[in-house]
Amino acid sequence: EQFNVMKLEINKDRGQIIQTLDTVIAELEATNAQINSAKLAVKEEKNDEVKFQIVTGVTNLTKKIDSLKPMQKIVDQNVEYFKHLTKFGKSIGKYFNQAIEDASYQVKFPSHILNQIIAEHLYKNGLTSVGDMLCAEGKVIVSAESRVKYKEINDIRKDLKSKKLDKAFAWAGKKSAELSKNEYDITYILHKLQFILLAKEGKLKECIEYAQTHLDQYRKNPTLCGEIEHLLASILFLKNLTDSPYRNLYSEAHWNYQVTCLIDKYCAINNFSAKTELSLAVKAGTIALPQLLKVANIMKGKEEWISKKELPVEIDLGRDCLLYTSPSPRDRG
Repeated sequence: EQFNVMKLEINKDRGQIIQTLDTVIAELEATNAQINSAKLAVKEEKNDEVKFQIVTGVTNLTKKIDSLKPMQKIVDQNVEYFKHLTKFGKSIGKYFNQAIEDASYQVKFPSHILNQIIAEHLYKNGLTSVGDMLCAEGKVIVSAESRVKYKEINDIRKDLKSKKLDKAFAWAGKKSAELSKNEYDITYILHKLQFILLAKEGKLKECIEYAQTHLDQYRKNPTLCGEIEHLLASILFLKNLTDSPYRNLYSEAHWNYQVTCLIDKYCAINNFSAKTELSLAVKAGTIALPQLLKVANIMKGKEEWISKKELPVEIDLGRDCLLYTSPSPRDRG
């Protein structure tokens, strides 16, 4: 919040400087236009009248500039601007230029486990060639079955972000028997996304037929019934979906949310987490670091901090990092 206040002050000062300069430029342009107009309007033989208008224009310009006092304003505004800019720089240094080693200590972490975690992270994020290189050089073993699953999920994720559903439907078709045994609504979400694509293309007839063929079967589910009715009602506004009461259904944020749900459910079925151990560790460390630094500063030199491997306080890392709750390790990251 403090940074946002400083940012507003800096932008305000800069805006005032620009406004002063714009005012001076506007006066110069107005005077120049007046002089050019006089030259065109007055015949050549009336040179004295032209000279008089030019002199009058320049005299008025001088008076306006003198009344505005632009140089003094710019100097004063620059002083304020650089004062806030300096304060902002000092605040950044205060909050971010800290020795984070105070909040950590050296631990022996097996390199082969670390390499394994990094390799899994690379494969899960589609960096297959880099993962292969790490496995070869670090002698890391990632099973062929896991690599196939990681590649499949990355291909599906890439297509979903590009509004392509073919690969996701093909995978759901292969896993139909398994999906029917679980409470995962992957097929429903895919049909919902396909309906949204048809609606965004303005295809009313196709939307109705698609809903009757693929969505009607889910109306027996009390959890999904209301959502399906919401979808069907939205096609009344096909000509102007972006300004309709159902615009959220067709927003990019809603599409991305549905894609995230699909990826999470896919990973759950394949018995691995959508989030990598490395990303969770980094997130947990990022959330905990400011509080760890405070605790380290308060307890610096005390026996409780030096000898124990747990913190005397609990640090809430949120639902995504429940595996990292208290007793909180003070290892970095």
